Amino acid sequence: MFKAILYVLAVAVCLASCKKTSNNSALGSQIVLQVPKVSGNLVTLDWSKLNNDSLQYYMLIRVTDTTNQLSATYFAVDKNTTQYVDTLPMAPYVQYYVVAYLSSATADVPTSNKETYVRTDIAFMTLSPMDAIFDRPNQQLFIYSSTGQIAVYNLQSKKCTNQIATNATIGYCDIGPYNGVEELYVPRSDGWLFIYNASTLAQIDQINVGVPLIGVANSNGILYMCSSTNINVISYSRATKAQIVEAPVNTIGRIKLIPNTNSQLVGICGSTEIYRLLFNSGGGYVSFKWLSPVSSAISPSIVEMFPNGTEFITSSFGSIYDTSLTYVATLPHGNVSYTSFDFDTTDQLIYAGCTTKTILSYSMNTYILANTINTQGYPAKVFYNNGAVLSVSTNYEPQPYAGSSATVYAFVEQLQ
Repeated sequence: MFKAILYVLAVAVCLASCKKTSNNSALGSQIVLQVPKVSGNLVTLDWSKLNNDSLQYYMLIRVTDTTNQLSATYFAVDKNTTQYVDTLPMAPYVQYYVVAYLSSATADVPTSNKETYVRTDIAFMTLSPMDAIFDRPNQQLFIYSSTGQIAVYNLQSKKCTNQIATNATIGYCDIGPYNGVEELYVPRSDGWLFIYNASTLAQIDQINVGVPLIGVANSNGILYMCSSTNINVISYSRATKAQIVEAPVNTIGRIKLIPNTNSQLVGICGSTEIYRLLFNSGGGYVSFKWLSPVSSAISPSIVEMFPNGTEFITSSFGSIYDTSLTYVATLPHGNVSYTSFDFDTTDQLIYAGCTTKTILSYSMNTYILANTINTQGYPAKVFYNNGAVLSVSTNYEPQPYAGSSATVYAFVEQLQ
């Protein structure tokens, strides 16, 4: 009897020993992902080792939008490694988990728990920026999308302080004072111009123009609007909301007021024509001049006036014209395409946002490259601000994302 008991004990010890040394033990059959460790823009991921003879490699999966599988990024990791250092993506949050790839087919693929890290260092806005307006006196940006989202970003607090959805397709906006209130003018494709209080984004008025609008420019109580259809540029009185005149200029994609004037504008029409329009102080039409441009890369979204009002820059090539529509020069762009421009009058520099994660600065006088500024995102709109450079950036390259189903985030970079 005693011998029988010893035998049973020996078998039990042997089985226990065999269980401990097996690579398929219950203790190592799961992958446990630890809480991410973040330092700066680096995140360290650690997980427990999977004890399985069939293990080929680990797959670390990173997701920046849990509702969109297109946001997933995959990193293959050697089976002998249980750590990976990643660079934080430009998104409001990032989620990680680990999957084991086995040589033997199994219905139950070992998958770790999911760990999510929420970014608080950057204020992300869920919108695809069509354009932005810099309210310099109040140090805030109005950032808006063609789908009608408008966000206000405060440079001092580095936060989005207000955001609305207009539920409309909108065009290029403008701001201006009226009766002591700073107003935001929003042209809409349904033929209306909506007017918002720029401080609160509360709608305070609207004007029925009756044709799909793509752009507006404000000057001394006169609102100049252009349409996406074959309709002339139209001027309206802000006070009476009545039409003043239709200028015989059509198919303009965007208009900009020429600085140091109150009734002269530059207009861009796709890649075919540029205009100079002259009105009188009451918004009445005087004359216009047009030119078929040298550059074939002109876009209605890219046109900025030089601070002195004598020249403007347009196109993804950086083509410069004076206000008489005489061609001046094109920036030495090489293989780079531009998204927007702004100016530093002190150092006489042109800042050019690129479709890469770069802002280039050029001399206004010689067009020689002065500096290259690297950005975290893709600059959609750039501004110069008292020694600093601002970039309204996105997490996707500005050109392709319009037709993509991936989520686009906008954020502001303040660069020295």
